[in-house]
Amino acid sequence: MPIPEHKVLLAFIEAGRIREKEVAQGQTAHTWPDKLLQEWTGRDPALCAAAMERVVQQGLVEYVFTLRTGWLTPLGIQRLDTLNAGAPPRAV
Repeated sequence: MPIPEHKVLLAFIEAGRIREKEVAQGQTAHTWPDKLLQEWTGRDPALCAAAMERVVQQGLVEYVFTLRTGWLTPLGIQRLDTLNAGAPPRAV
């Protein structure tokens, strides 16, 4: 079964939030969306990475140097809002 799209999008948001807190506290940022997905879903790292790549291909997430530091696009934010409003989740 594929990883639900909303979990992938939430992983990017939560990882970014945690990394900002780590850096503000003078720590090295070491929280990444793929690791959160593995923790939340118990899925293989390759499946988590593939799910992350799919949301990039759909235009929901973008990044510059590494996918691990990606962020939601306006379309990604809109999609997450729709999912949170009760629309049926799509697996990615």
